[in-house]
Amino acid sequence: MKRWILLFGMVLLIGAFMLSSIAYADKGKAYSIRASYFTPSDAKDGFSFGGSIGTWVDEAVQIGIGSDFFFRNYRKSSYVADNDYADGTQATTYKTEVEYNTYIIPLMLELTLNFPALWKGSIFGHGGLGYELLINKERNYTQEVSETRLYGGFAWQVGAGVSFKLGSDSALFVEGYYNGAKVKRNLKDADKFLPVFEEVNLSGLGARVGLMLGPL
Repeated sequence: MKRWILLFGMVLLIGAFMLSSIAYADKGKAYSIRASYFTPSDAKDGFSFGGSIGTWVDEAVQIGIGSDFFFRNYRKSSYVADNDYADGTQATTYKTEVEYNTYIIPLMLELTLNFPALWKGSIFGHGGLGYELLINKERNYTQEVSETRLYGGFAWQVGAGVSFKLGSDSALFVEGYYNGAKVKRNLKDADKFLPVFEEVNLSGLGARVGLMLGPL
């Protein structure tokens, strides 16, 4: 799996370089920064932040590369004591027994179709194909053990939204999207003749808001 992750990362880096070179040459560079709320099937809901870089092929079609960073923290803590300090401050002490950190990172080749339809605004369709990483870190303070689980798999996205021009080269956009992804990791098993793997379904709905920067 690590080999495929490295290969896909190299493809994205090469693609990003080519797109940025084309954009610089024809002055059609386009960027976006965005914040999302994502609801994956087999993980807790949460916020992600990301962006994209690309180029306009013409006034309606944009191609690019985008990524988002999803982080979710969970701690299992128990009550220890209440503390009253001389200055009147009251504090409660807890101890953390187990802590989980979840990271979801999709890397996408993206296509956007833009249709001017509103006063100072447009409607657009958005799609992407790529690879999605899930990193799950667990630390058990009681047993003094920790584990990091790495999953990966093919991913795709489709969505639609509206944008509103703020200036000549900037616009605010709102988008709803669906992310389709099932990521896996291989497990070791006593029976070496049977491949064993673990799967997490990261498919789910999301909503984005962000800024488009560049020729519009």
